[in-house]
Amino acid sequence: MTDRHPMTTREIFRRIMHFEKPDRTPLWQVEGIADRATLRWREEGSLKPDQSPYEVIPFDDLLMPDMRLEDILHCSELVRGHVP
Repeated sequence: MTDRHPMTTREIFRRIMHFEKPDRTPLWQVEGIADRATLRWREEGSLKPDQSPYEVIPFDDLLMPDMRLEDILHCSELVRGHVP
């Protein structure tokens, strides 16, 4: 990992699962953005009328296409070993 390139979602996930420090806190969108939040942001001028909040908020890729199944299984074993 160098300062010139941000970590991939996979690298961030692996670091977190190994109780190491990632280069940033991941921002994963899990439940979606409420319509009322989008309306309010437009009323406040934080979001243009034709703009999607997903264009503005820099979510990390939740699906992690670069994550292999064996990585996920390995990380789940690590967590099991640290959680009583």
